[in-house]
Amino acid sequence: MNRVIAFTDGACSSNRYGGWACEVDGQMFSGSQDHVTNNMMEMWAVLEAVQQVPAYSLLTIVTDSKLVVGWMSQNWKCEANAAIAAIREGIREHILARDLAVRYVLVKGHSVEAGNNRVDKAAAAEAQRCRYSA
Repeated sequence: MNRVIAFTDGACSSNRYGGWACEVDGQMFSGSQDHVTNNMMEMWAVLEAVQQVPAYSLLTIVTDSKLVVGWMSQNWKCEANAAIAAIREGIREHILARDLAVRYVLVKGHSVEAGNNRVDKAAAAEAQRCRYSA
């Protein structure tokens, strides 16, 4: 089995313009969306990460979002937010379809974790790009 590490982060500007980023085994992926929240972008980054991982991998998701860890590994309720629930379902579907073993690691944001800092910067840049291209 492949062992894969993915750093993920999301950002939101003006509570509307969002950016997400994930770094999967050193390769950066990022994008943006309009009319979103920061938490939606945090989850979207995880969704994008699981899509980049080869089947049958052992995947470690490193995030600074306590909500992502809770929603994904501790089964916290998110059904009150239909968008978050839908993204979570998409993540679960990709994990099952690719037969991934996933663990979530919570790190302190904006600290000494270089991978987290890289995806934080990329997600913020995507949110700003989205804001100024709208």
